[in-house]
Amino acid sequence: MYDLEPAVVDFEKVCGCKITVHDLAGVFAHRDRKPMLGEIRASHRQSYTECAAEERDYCVKHCMFDFNRRVNESGRPCYLKRCRRRLLEVAIPLYRQQNQVATLFAGLWKHPSGAEAERIRRLCNVLPVFGEGLLRRAEFLRRHPESGFRYRDEIAGFVEAHFNRPVSVADLARKLSLSVSRTCHLTRTLFGKSFSALLVAERLEHARIYLASSDYRVGEIGLLCGFGSAEHFCRMFTRHCKMPPGEYRKTHRPTI
Repeated sequence: MYDLEPAVVDFEKVCGCKITVHDLAGVFAHRDRKPMLGEIRASHRQSYTECAAEERDYCVKHCMFDFNRRVNESGRPCYLKRCRRRLLEVAIPLYRQQNQVATLFAGLWKHPSGAEAERIRRLCNVLPVFGEGLLRRAEFLRRHPESGFRYRDEIAGFVEAHFNRPVSVADLARKLSLSVSRTCHLTRTLFGKSFSALLVAERLEHARIYLASSDYRVGEIGLLCGFGSAEHFCRMFTRHCKMPPGEYRKTHRPTI
């Protein structure tokens, strides 16, 4: 569940807002109805204390029915919306086959000015693009039921591309738009080992190539392959390859 939640949380942190989603057609849920977003996002009254203090019937009428009527009448891609408490939001409709299937709201602001007003203006350009990307990702997830095997190439590609960088399973989880716990489970299911074990194996594979074919010092090879220090590299290499890096180099360096 909540496959798309990490991406939305990161968007909120970058843009300085909170996202609420009205899913009008169940597009942000798997075919088994497991949600891709946290339930709290479904309601302004759960997301904001200011909205929780407002009369429920007014909130539903204003944020759902009145807004959707405005959308149908104007057809614009982005709207600035205020309620009677003078709370401001940026709101966008999302469509499929000319039908509105969801609405994304970003807010809240009461009296924006200066830099904050400029941020809202920029958000009017960014939110429609983010919303469309989020919907496309949701459609992809619905088309590919979570057997997990669709992630194999993505996980392997991530490890290959980032083996020499200080990455963690949290970075992979953000890449996959999954929770950390689900990413850990998925990696073990697909590869029979943890993410850290996959990363170490990839680093050691590159280290063996360097040792056999380059003039880099052992410590330099460790750093080139993503290990934090020469000591850590030597310790991990000896543990997994059953000999120190220097000995491996002597036995595998081609003689001329």
